[in-house]
Amino acid sequence: MTTTINRFSVRRLWTVAKRDAALDWKTNLAHFLEFAGALLAGLVIIMLPAKTDGNSFNVIADTFYSWFSLVLTVGGLIAASSMLKPISDKTDSISLLTLPATNAEKFVERALMVTVGYTISALAALVVVGVLYYPLAFIFGIDSYGSLTAYCTQSFFAPTFDNINTQVSVENQIVVMTWQWRGQLLAWGSLLWMQSLFVLGGTVWRKFAFVKTLGIALVLGIVFSIVLVLAWHPATTEEFYSTYPVFLVTTGSLCLAFAVVNWAVAYRLFVGKQIVETKKHLL
Repeated sequence: MTTTINRFSVRRLWTVAKRDAALDWKTNLAHFLEFAGALLAGLVIIMLPAKTDGNSFNVIADTFYSWFSLVLTVGGLIAASSMLKPISDKTDSISLLTLPATNAEKFVERALMVTVGYTISALAALVVVGVLYYPLAFIFGIDSYGSLTAYCTQSFFAPTFDNINTQVSVENQIVVMTWQWRGQLLAWGSLLWMQSLFVLGGTVWRKFAFVKTLGIALVLGIVFSIVLVLAWHPATTEEFYSTYPVFLVTTGSLCLAFAVVNWAVAYRLFVGKQIVETKKHLL
């Protein structure tokens, strides 16, 4: 028989999330300022030569987008590795264990905090830096204006291929266009797999989870690359064109499958870890 407390409740999830945000508001604010500071520092460095080189806004925005993507990815992996932060000490362990919420609600709340919460914070920092671009452009004497926020969000979440005609020959344009969604599948699959790997690492280790998981990720990356080279090595150009779409779909699907497995294992470890760690602190 299933009782009410064992059923997943969005209301309890929201209560736990508000509690988590209220307790860690100083840490969250510090992370927001760190992210915004990193973006702002990169923007200033990018804009310094733009005055003399006469770069257009698109050139500045494109370079800044590369920097934003790097900071967003690294920061996201660091955030994902902080899954066990609520049980990092005795007080927090007991507090989390005694919360009137199910294990699933606690895990989902932590997952949302290190993924959706981090993304919202990063986008907020991007908006702030995007606004600061205008006075900086005036100070540096750059007569080139536009929305960095819109440029970065569109490039990241809805990339376009307007410059495809200048990059490939006419006979290959149709082939490249058919690969677009497959390439996105591989890109997002790889990103979600890496994120899930750091989430899993965050549930295995309480201390230095990011560094330890990074080492594991590097080893897995090398092994995965070797396996791909051995499994897929087209001998001719025709074979490459015919098998590359399948390669993208297969690899992207495998990455998504690995991500699901990592999240499932992370949940099992999270459930057992909060009880074990709390008992250790009580002894």
